[in-house]
Amino acid sequence: MTVKSSFLSGGSVCRRVGALLIAALFSVSFCLVLMAPTAASAASAVTTLDKCEVAVSLDGTSTTMMSVAAGVPSSVALPCTVQVFIPMGYKIIHQVEFDTNPSSPTATTKAVAGTITKAGTPYTFTLTKSHNFFFAATSPVNIYDSNAMGSSGAILAAFDVTAETDITNLIIGIKPPAVGMTGQGDSSLKTFNAGKDNAGNTVTLYGDEYSNVKKGDKKTIQVAFMQQAKAQQDATTQQQQNKAASQSSLNSFLSQPLVWLLGAFLIIVIIILVFVIMRQRQNAGVADEADEDEDELEEGDESEGDED
Repeated sequence: MTVKSSFLSGGSVCRRVGALLIAALFSVSFCLVLMAPTAASAASAVTTLDKCEVAVSLDGTSTTMMSVAAGVPSSVALPCTVQVFIPMGYKIIHQVEFDTNPSSPTATTKAVAGTITKAGTPYTFTLTKSHNFFFAATSPVNIYDSNAMGSSGAILAAFDVTAETDITNLIIGIKPPAVGMTGQGDSSLKTFNAGKDNAGNTVTLYGDEYSNVKKGDKKTIQVAFMQQAKAQQDATTQQQQNKAASQSSLNSFLSQPLVWLLGAFLIIVIIILVFVIMRQRQNAGVADEADEDEDELEEGDESEGDED
């Protein structure tokens, strides 16, 4: 009996101790859950860029530099991911987030490459601090081709951008390969002020601006660069040629037999009109003289009647 009683008493104690241990473990687990840092929320994928500005320039003599500044809508919650397409042969050398100026970054990004294609590679940028990001990439290929324009002395530069997302406002500009050169292109060619370089010279980019670019669209810019003096000379020559062509066209028009016949017909019509007008004036003058004579006769008759 004593052994049995001791056994039962010991079992009761064990059950109480077990219950306390379970309660303690539960409390510790609950505290650990509360104290553990919450997992970062998944970054949302951005489908539209507010703006994207692409500047292309020559770095040295054989390296092409591509600089891109882009921004997502301010309503997008951070963190977010943005996809950008980079042409084949370009390697990212610098990438940051910024609020107002890329030279004052708020964070460093780390773009992740996607599936490589013949045209290039899509990269995914994750933004955590700001809604704007900047990156620079270089290519060992010189896109400024001095042979494309033949012996005209112009240098042709061509660059295209493929939209990986919708872009509300896209600007693509190409910098002249050397100081003192100006760009020429079709009627849609625009200029953009890119500030000053290290030497204090104003940098002008030549390109175009697009609105509401859709994902997958490719925009191509072609600019012919030449020395400013040569460009002015060519413009003057072209104006003279256009003026000479216009004068030649006018002379050719005036030399047509039909034009001469029309001119003679107009002259005859004018002569007839002048003759008719003169006759009308003469007839009007005769009528006025007759009216005056009648008035004089009537006055004379009235005078004679008064004398009688």
